[in-house]
Amino acid sequence: MRRSRVPTQVIVLLLGRFVNDLGRGFTMPFSAMYFNTHRGLSMTVVGLGITLFALMGIPAVFLGGYVSDRFGRRRALMASMLASAAVYGLYPWISGAPTYLLLSALAGVSLSIYWPASNAMLTDLTPPEERGRVFGWLNVVNNAALGAGALLGSVTVDSLAGVFDDPARRYHILYYVDAGTYLAFLAILWLWIDETLPSRAAGEYAGFRKGWGEALRDGTLLFLGALMVCFTLIYSAYFVLPVFFHRFLGLTEGQAGWPLVLNMAMVVLLQMPLWSVLDPWRRTRSLALAAAFFALGLSGFLACGTGLAAGVAGALAAMAVFTLGELAHGPAAIALFGSLAPEHLRGTYMSVNSMTWSLGLGLGPVVMGCFLDAGRPGALWLLMIAVMAAAAAGLAVFERRVPREVNRPGA
Repeated sequence: MRRSRVPTQVIVLLLGRFVNDLGRGFTMPFSAMYFNTHRGLSMTVVGLGITLFALMGIPAVFLGGYVSDRFGRRRALMASMLASAAVYGLYPWISGAPTYLLLSALAGVSLSIYWPASNAMLTDLTPPEERGRVFGWLNVVNNAALGAGALLGSVTVDSLAGVFDDPARRYHILYYVDAGTYLAFLAILWLWIDETLPSRAAGEYAGFRKGWGEALRDGTLLFLGALMVCFTLIYSAYFVLPVFFHRFLGLTEGQAGWPLVLNMAMVVLLQMPLWSVLDPWRRTRSLALAAAFFALGLSGFLACGTGLAAGVAGALAAMAVFTLGELAHGPAAIALFGSLAPEHLRGTYMSVNSMTWSLGLGLGPVVMGCFLDAGRPGALWLLMIAVMAAAAAGLAVFERRVPREVNRPGA
């Protein structure tokens, strides 16, 4: 299959997303520690804020899809970046649980407009036969930016130790940097990226009620969404694995982070080589392979917890297999949503994709945390393996239902 040239604006948009995710990397690894240690919030309140952030995405994505399809991807993204800069610029001023929960909810709303609009814009810009490859690069960009941001954030916090009378002020800088990167992405959108919503699609869009009504009557879309919730639920493991490695495997606090570093490095180094192999496959076959890798990785965590595989080496081996599931899942899932979407509802369909993440990442940490608090990690991993088995079975049914032209690589 002859490859098309990726448009320059795709590269510019990926650069903008790198800048945006770089700022998120500054704050994500430190937020829980900052609010617990320096603002006196309990971990229960901190966890509630994280869950609220994710769950607010469920109603907010309805707005995100509407804004993207009605007013355009570029306007939706610019509004999201402006709102996100304002919200995260206020984070250093949080003094208690009420303001923390309020700003967490507002952050969830503002970023829920960002995800569907950005993915719809990438789909608009990219030739069908290149979408899998471009979304593979997106996964590389996201992980590289988050990793670089986390590293720079760590250096910033450590280098400013003892500089301020109030140690919390070191973390304030991180949030201001995060807010600044949202504004930087806004500038990139304003200066170098054109609106991508096709004029004919804008003319066909019938408004919020009819647009979402058409999407929610699409049984294939709803089936795909249900299957993808199974996968996004599995991604919640990243939130609890350091606790599992430390509490149940006896790894030190430093060693507990090594598997996550391995995960990030594998995504950056192996995403595109692996996707070059998987790109000719049907998207459903790539997703089925992802389910198999995830299940094998979860089996590795189970083996570590039962003593069959022990120590850092066992944790790293299990994480390596688990990460292969992420590499096979990410590009295939977004490309499938994009191929399934009618042109005039692309933002709305991408909102359903975002909703699956809100559901999985909103509910997953709570469920997994309960299992770990009960001292039953083995039961947790068995349950997650069963979820992946159910997803694989569902994909076999879905493949027979989805039109072949949607499921093929060039769709």
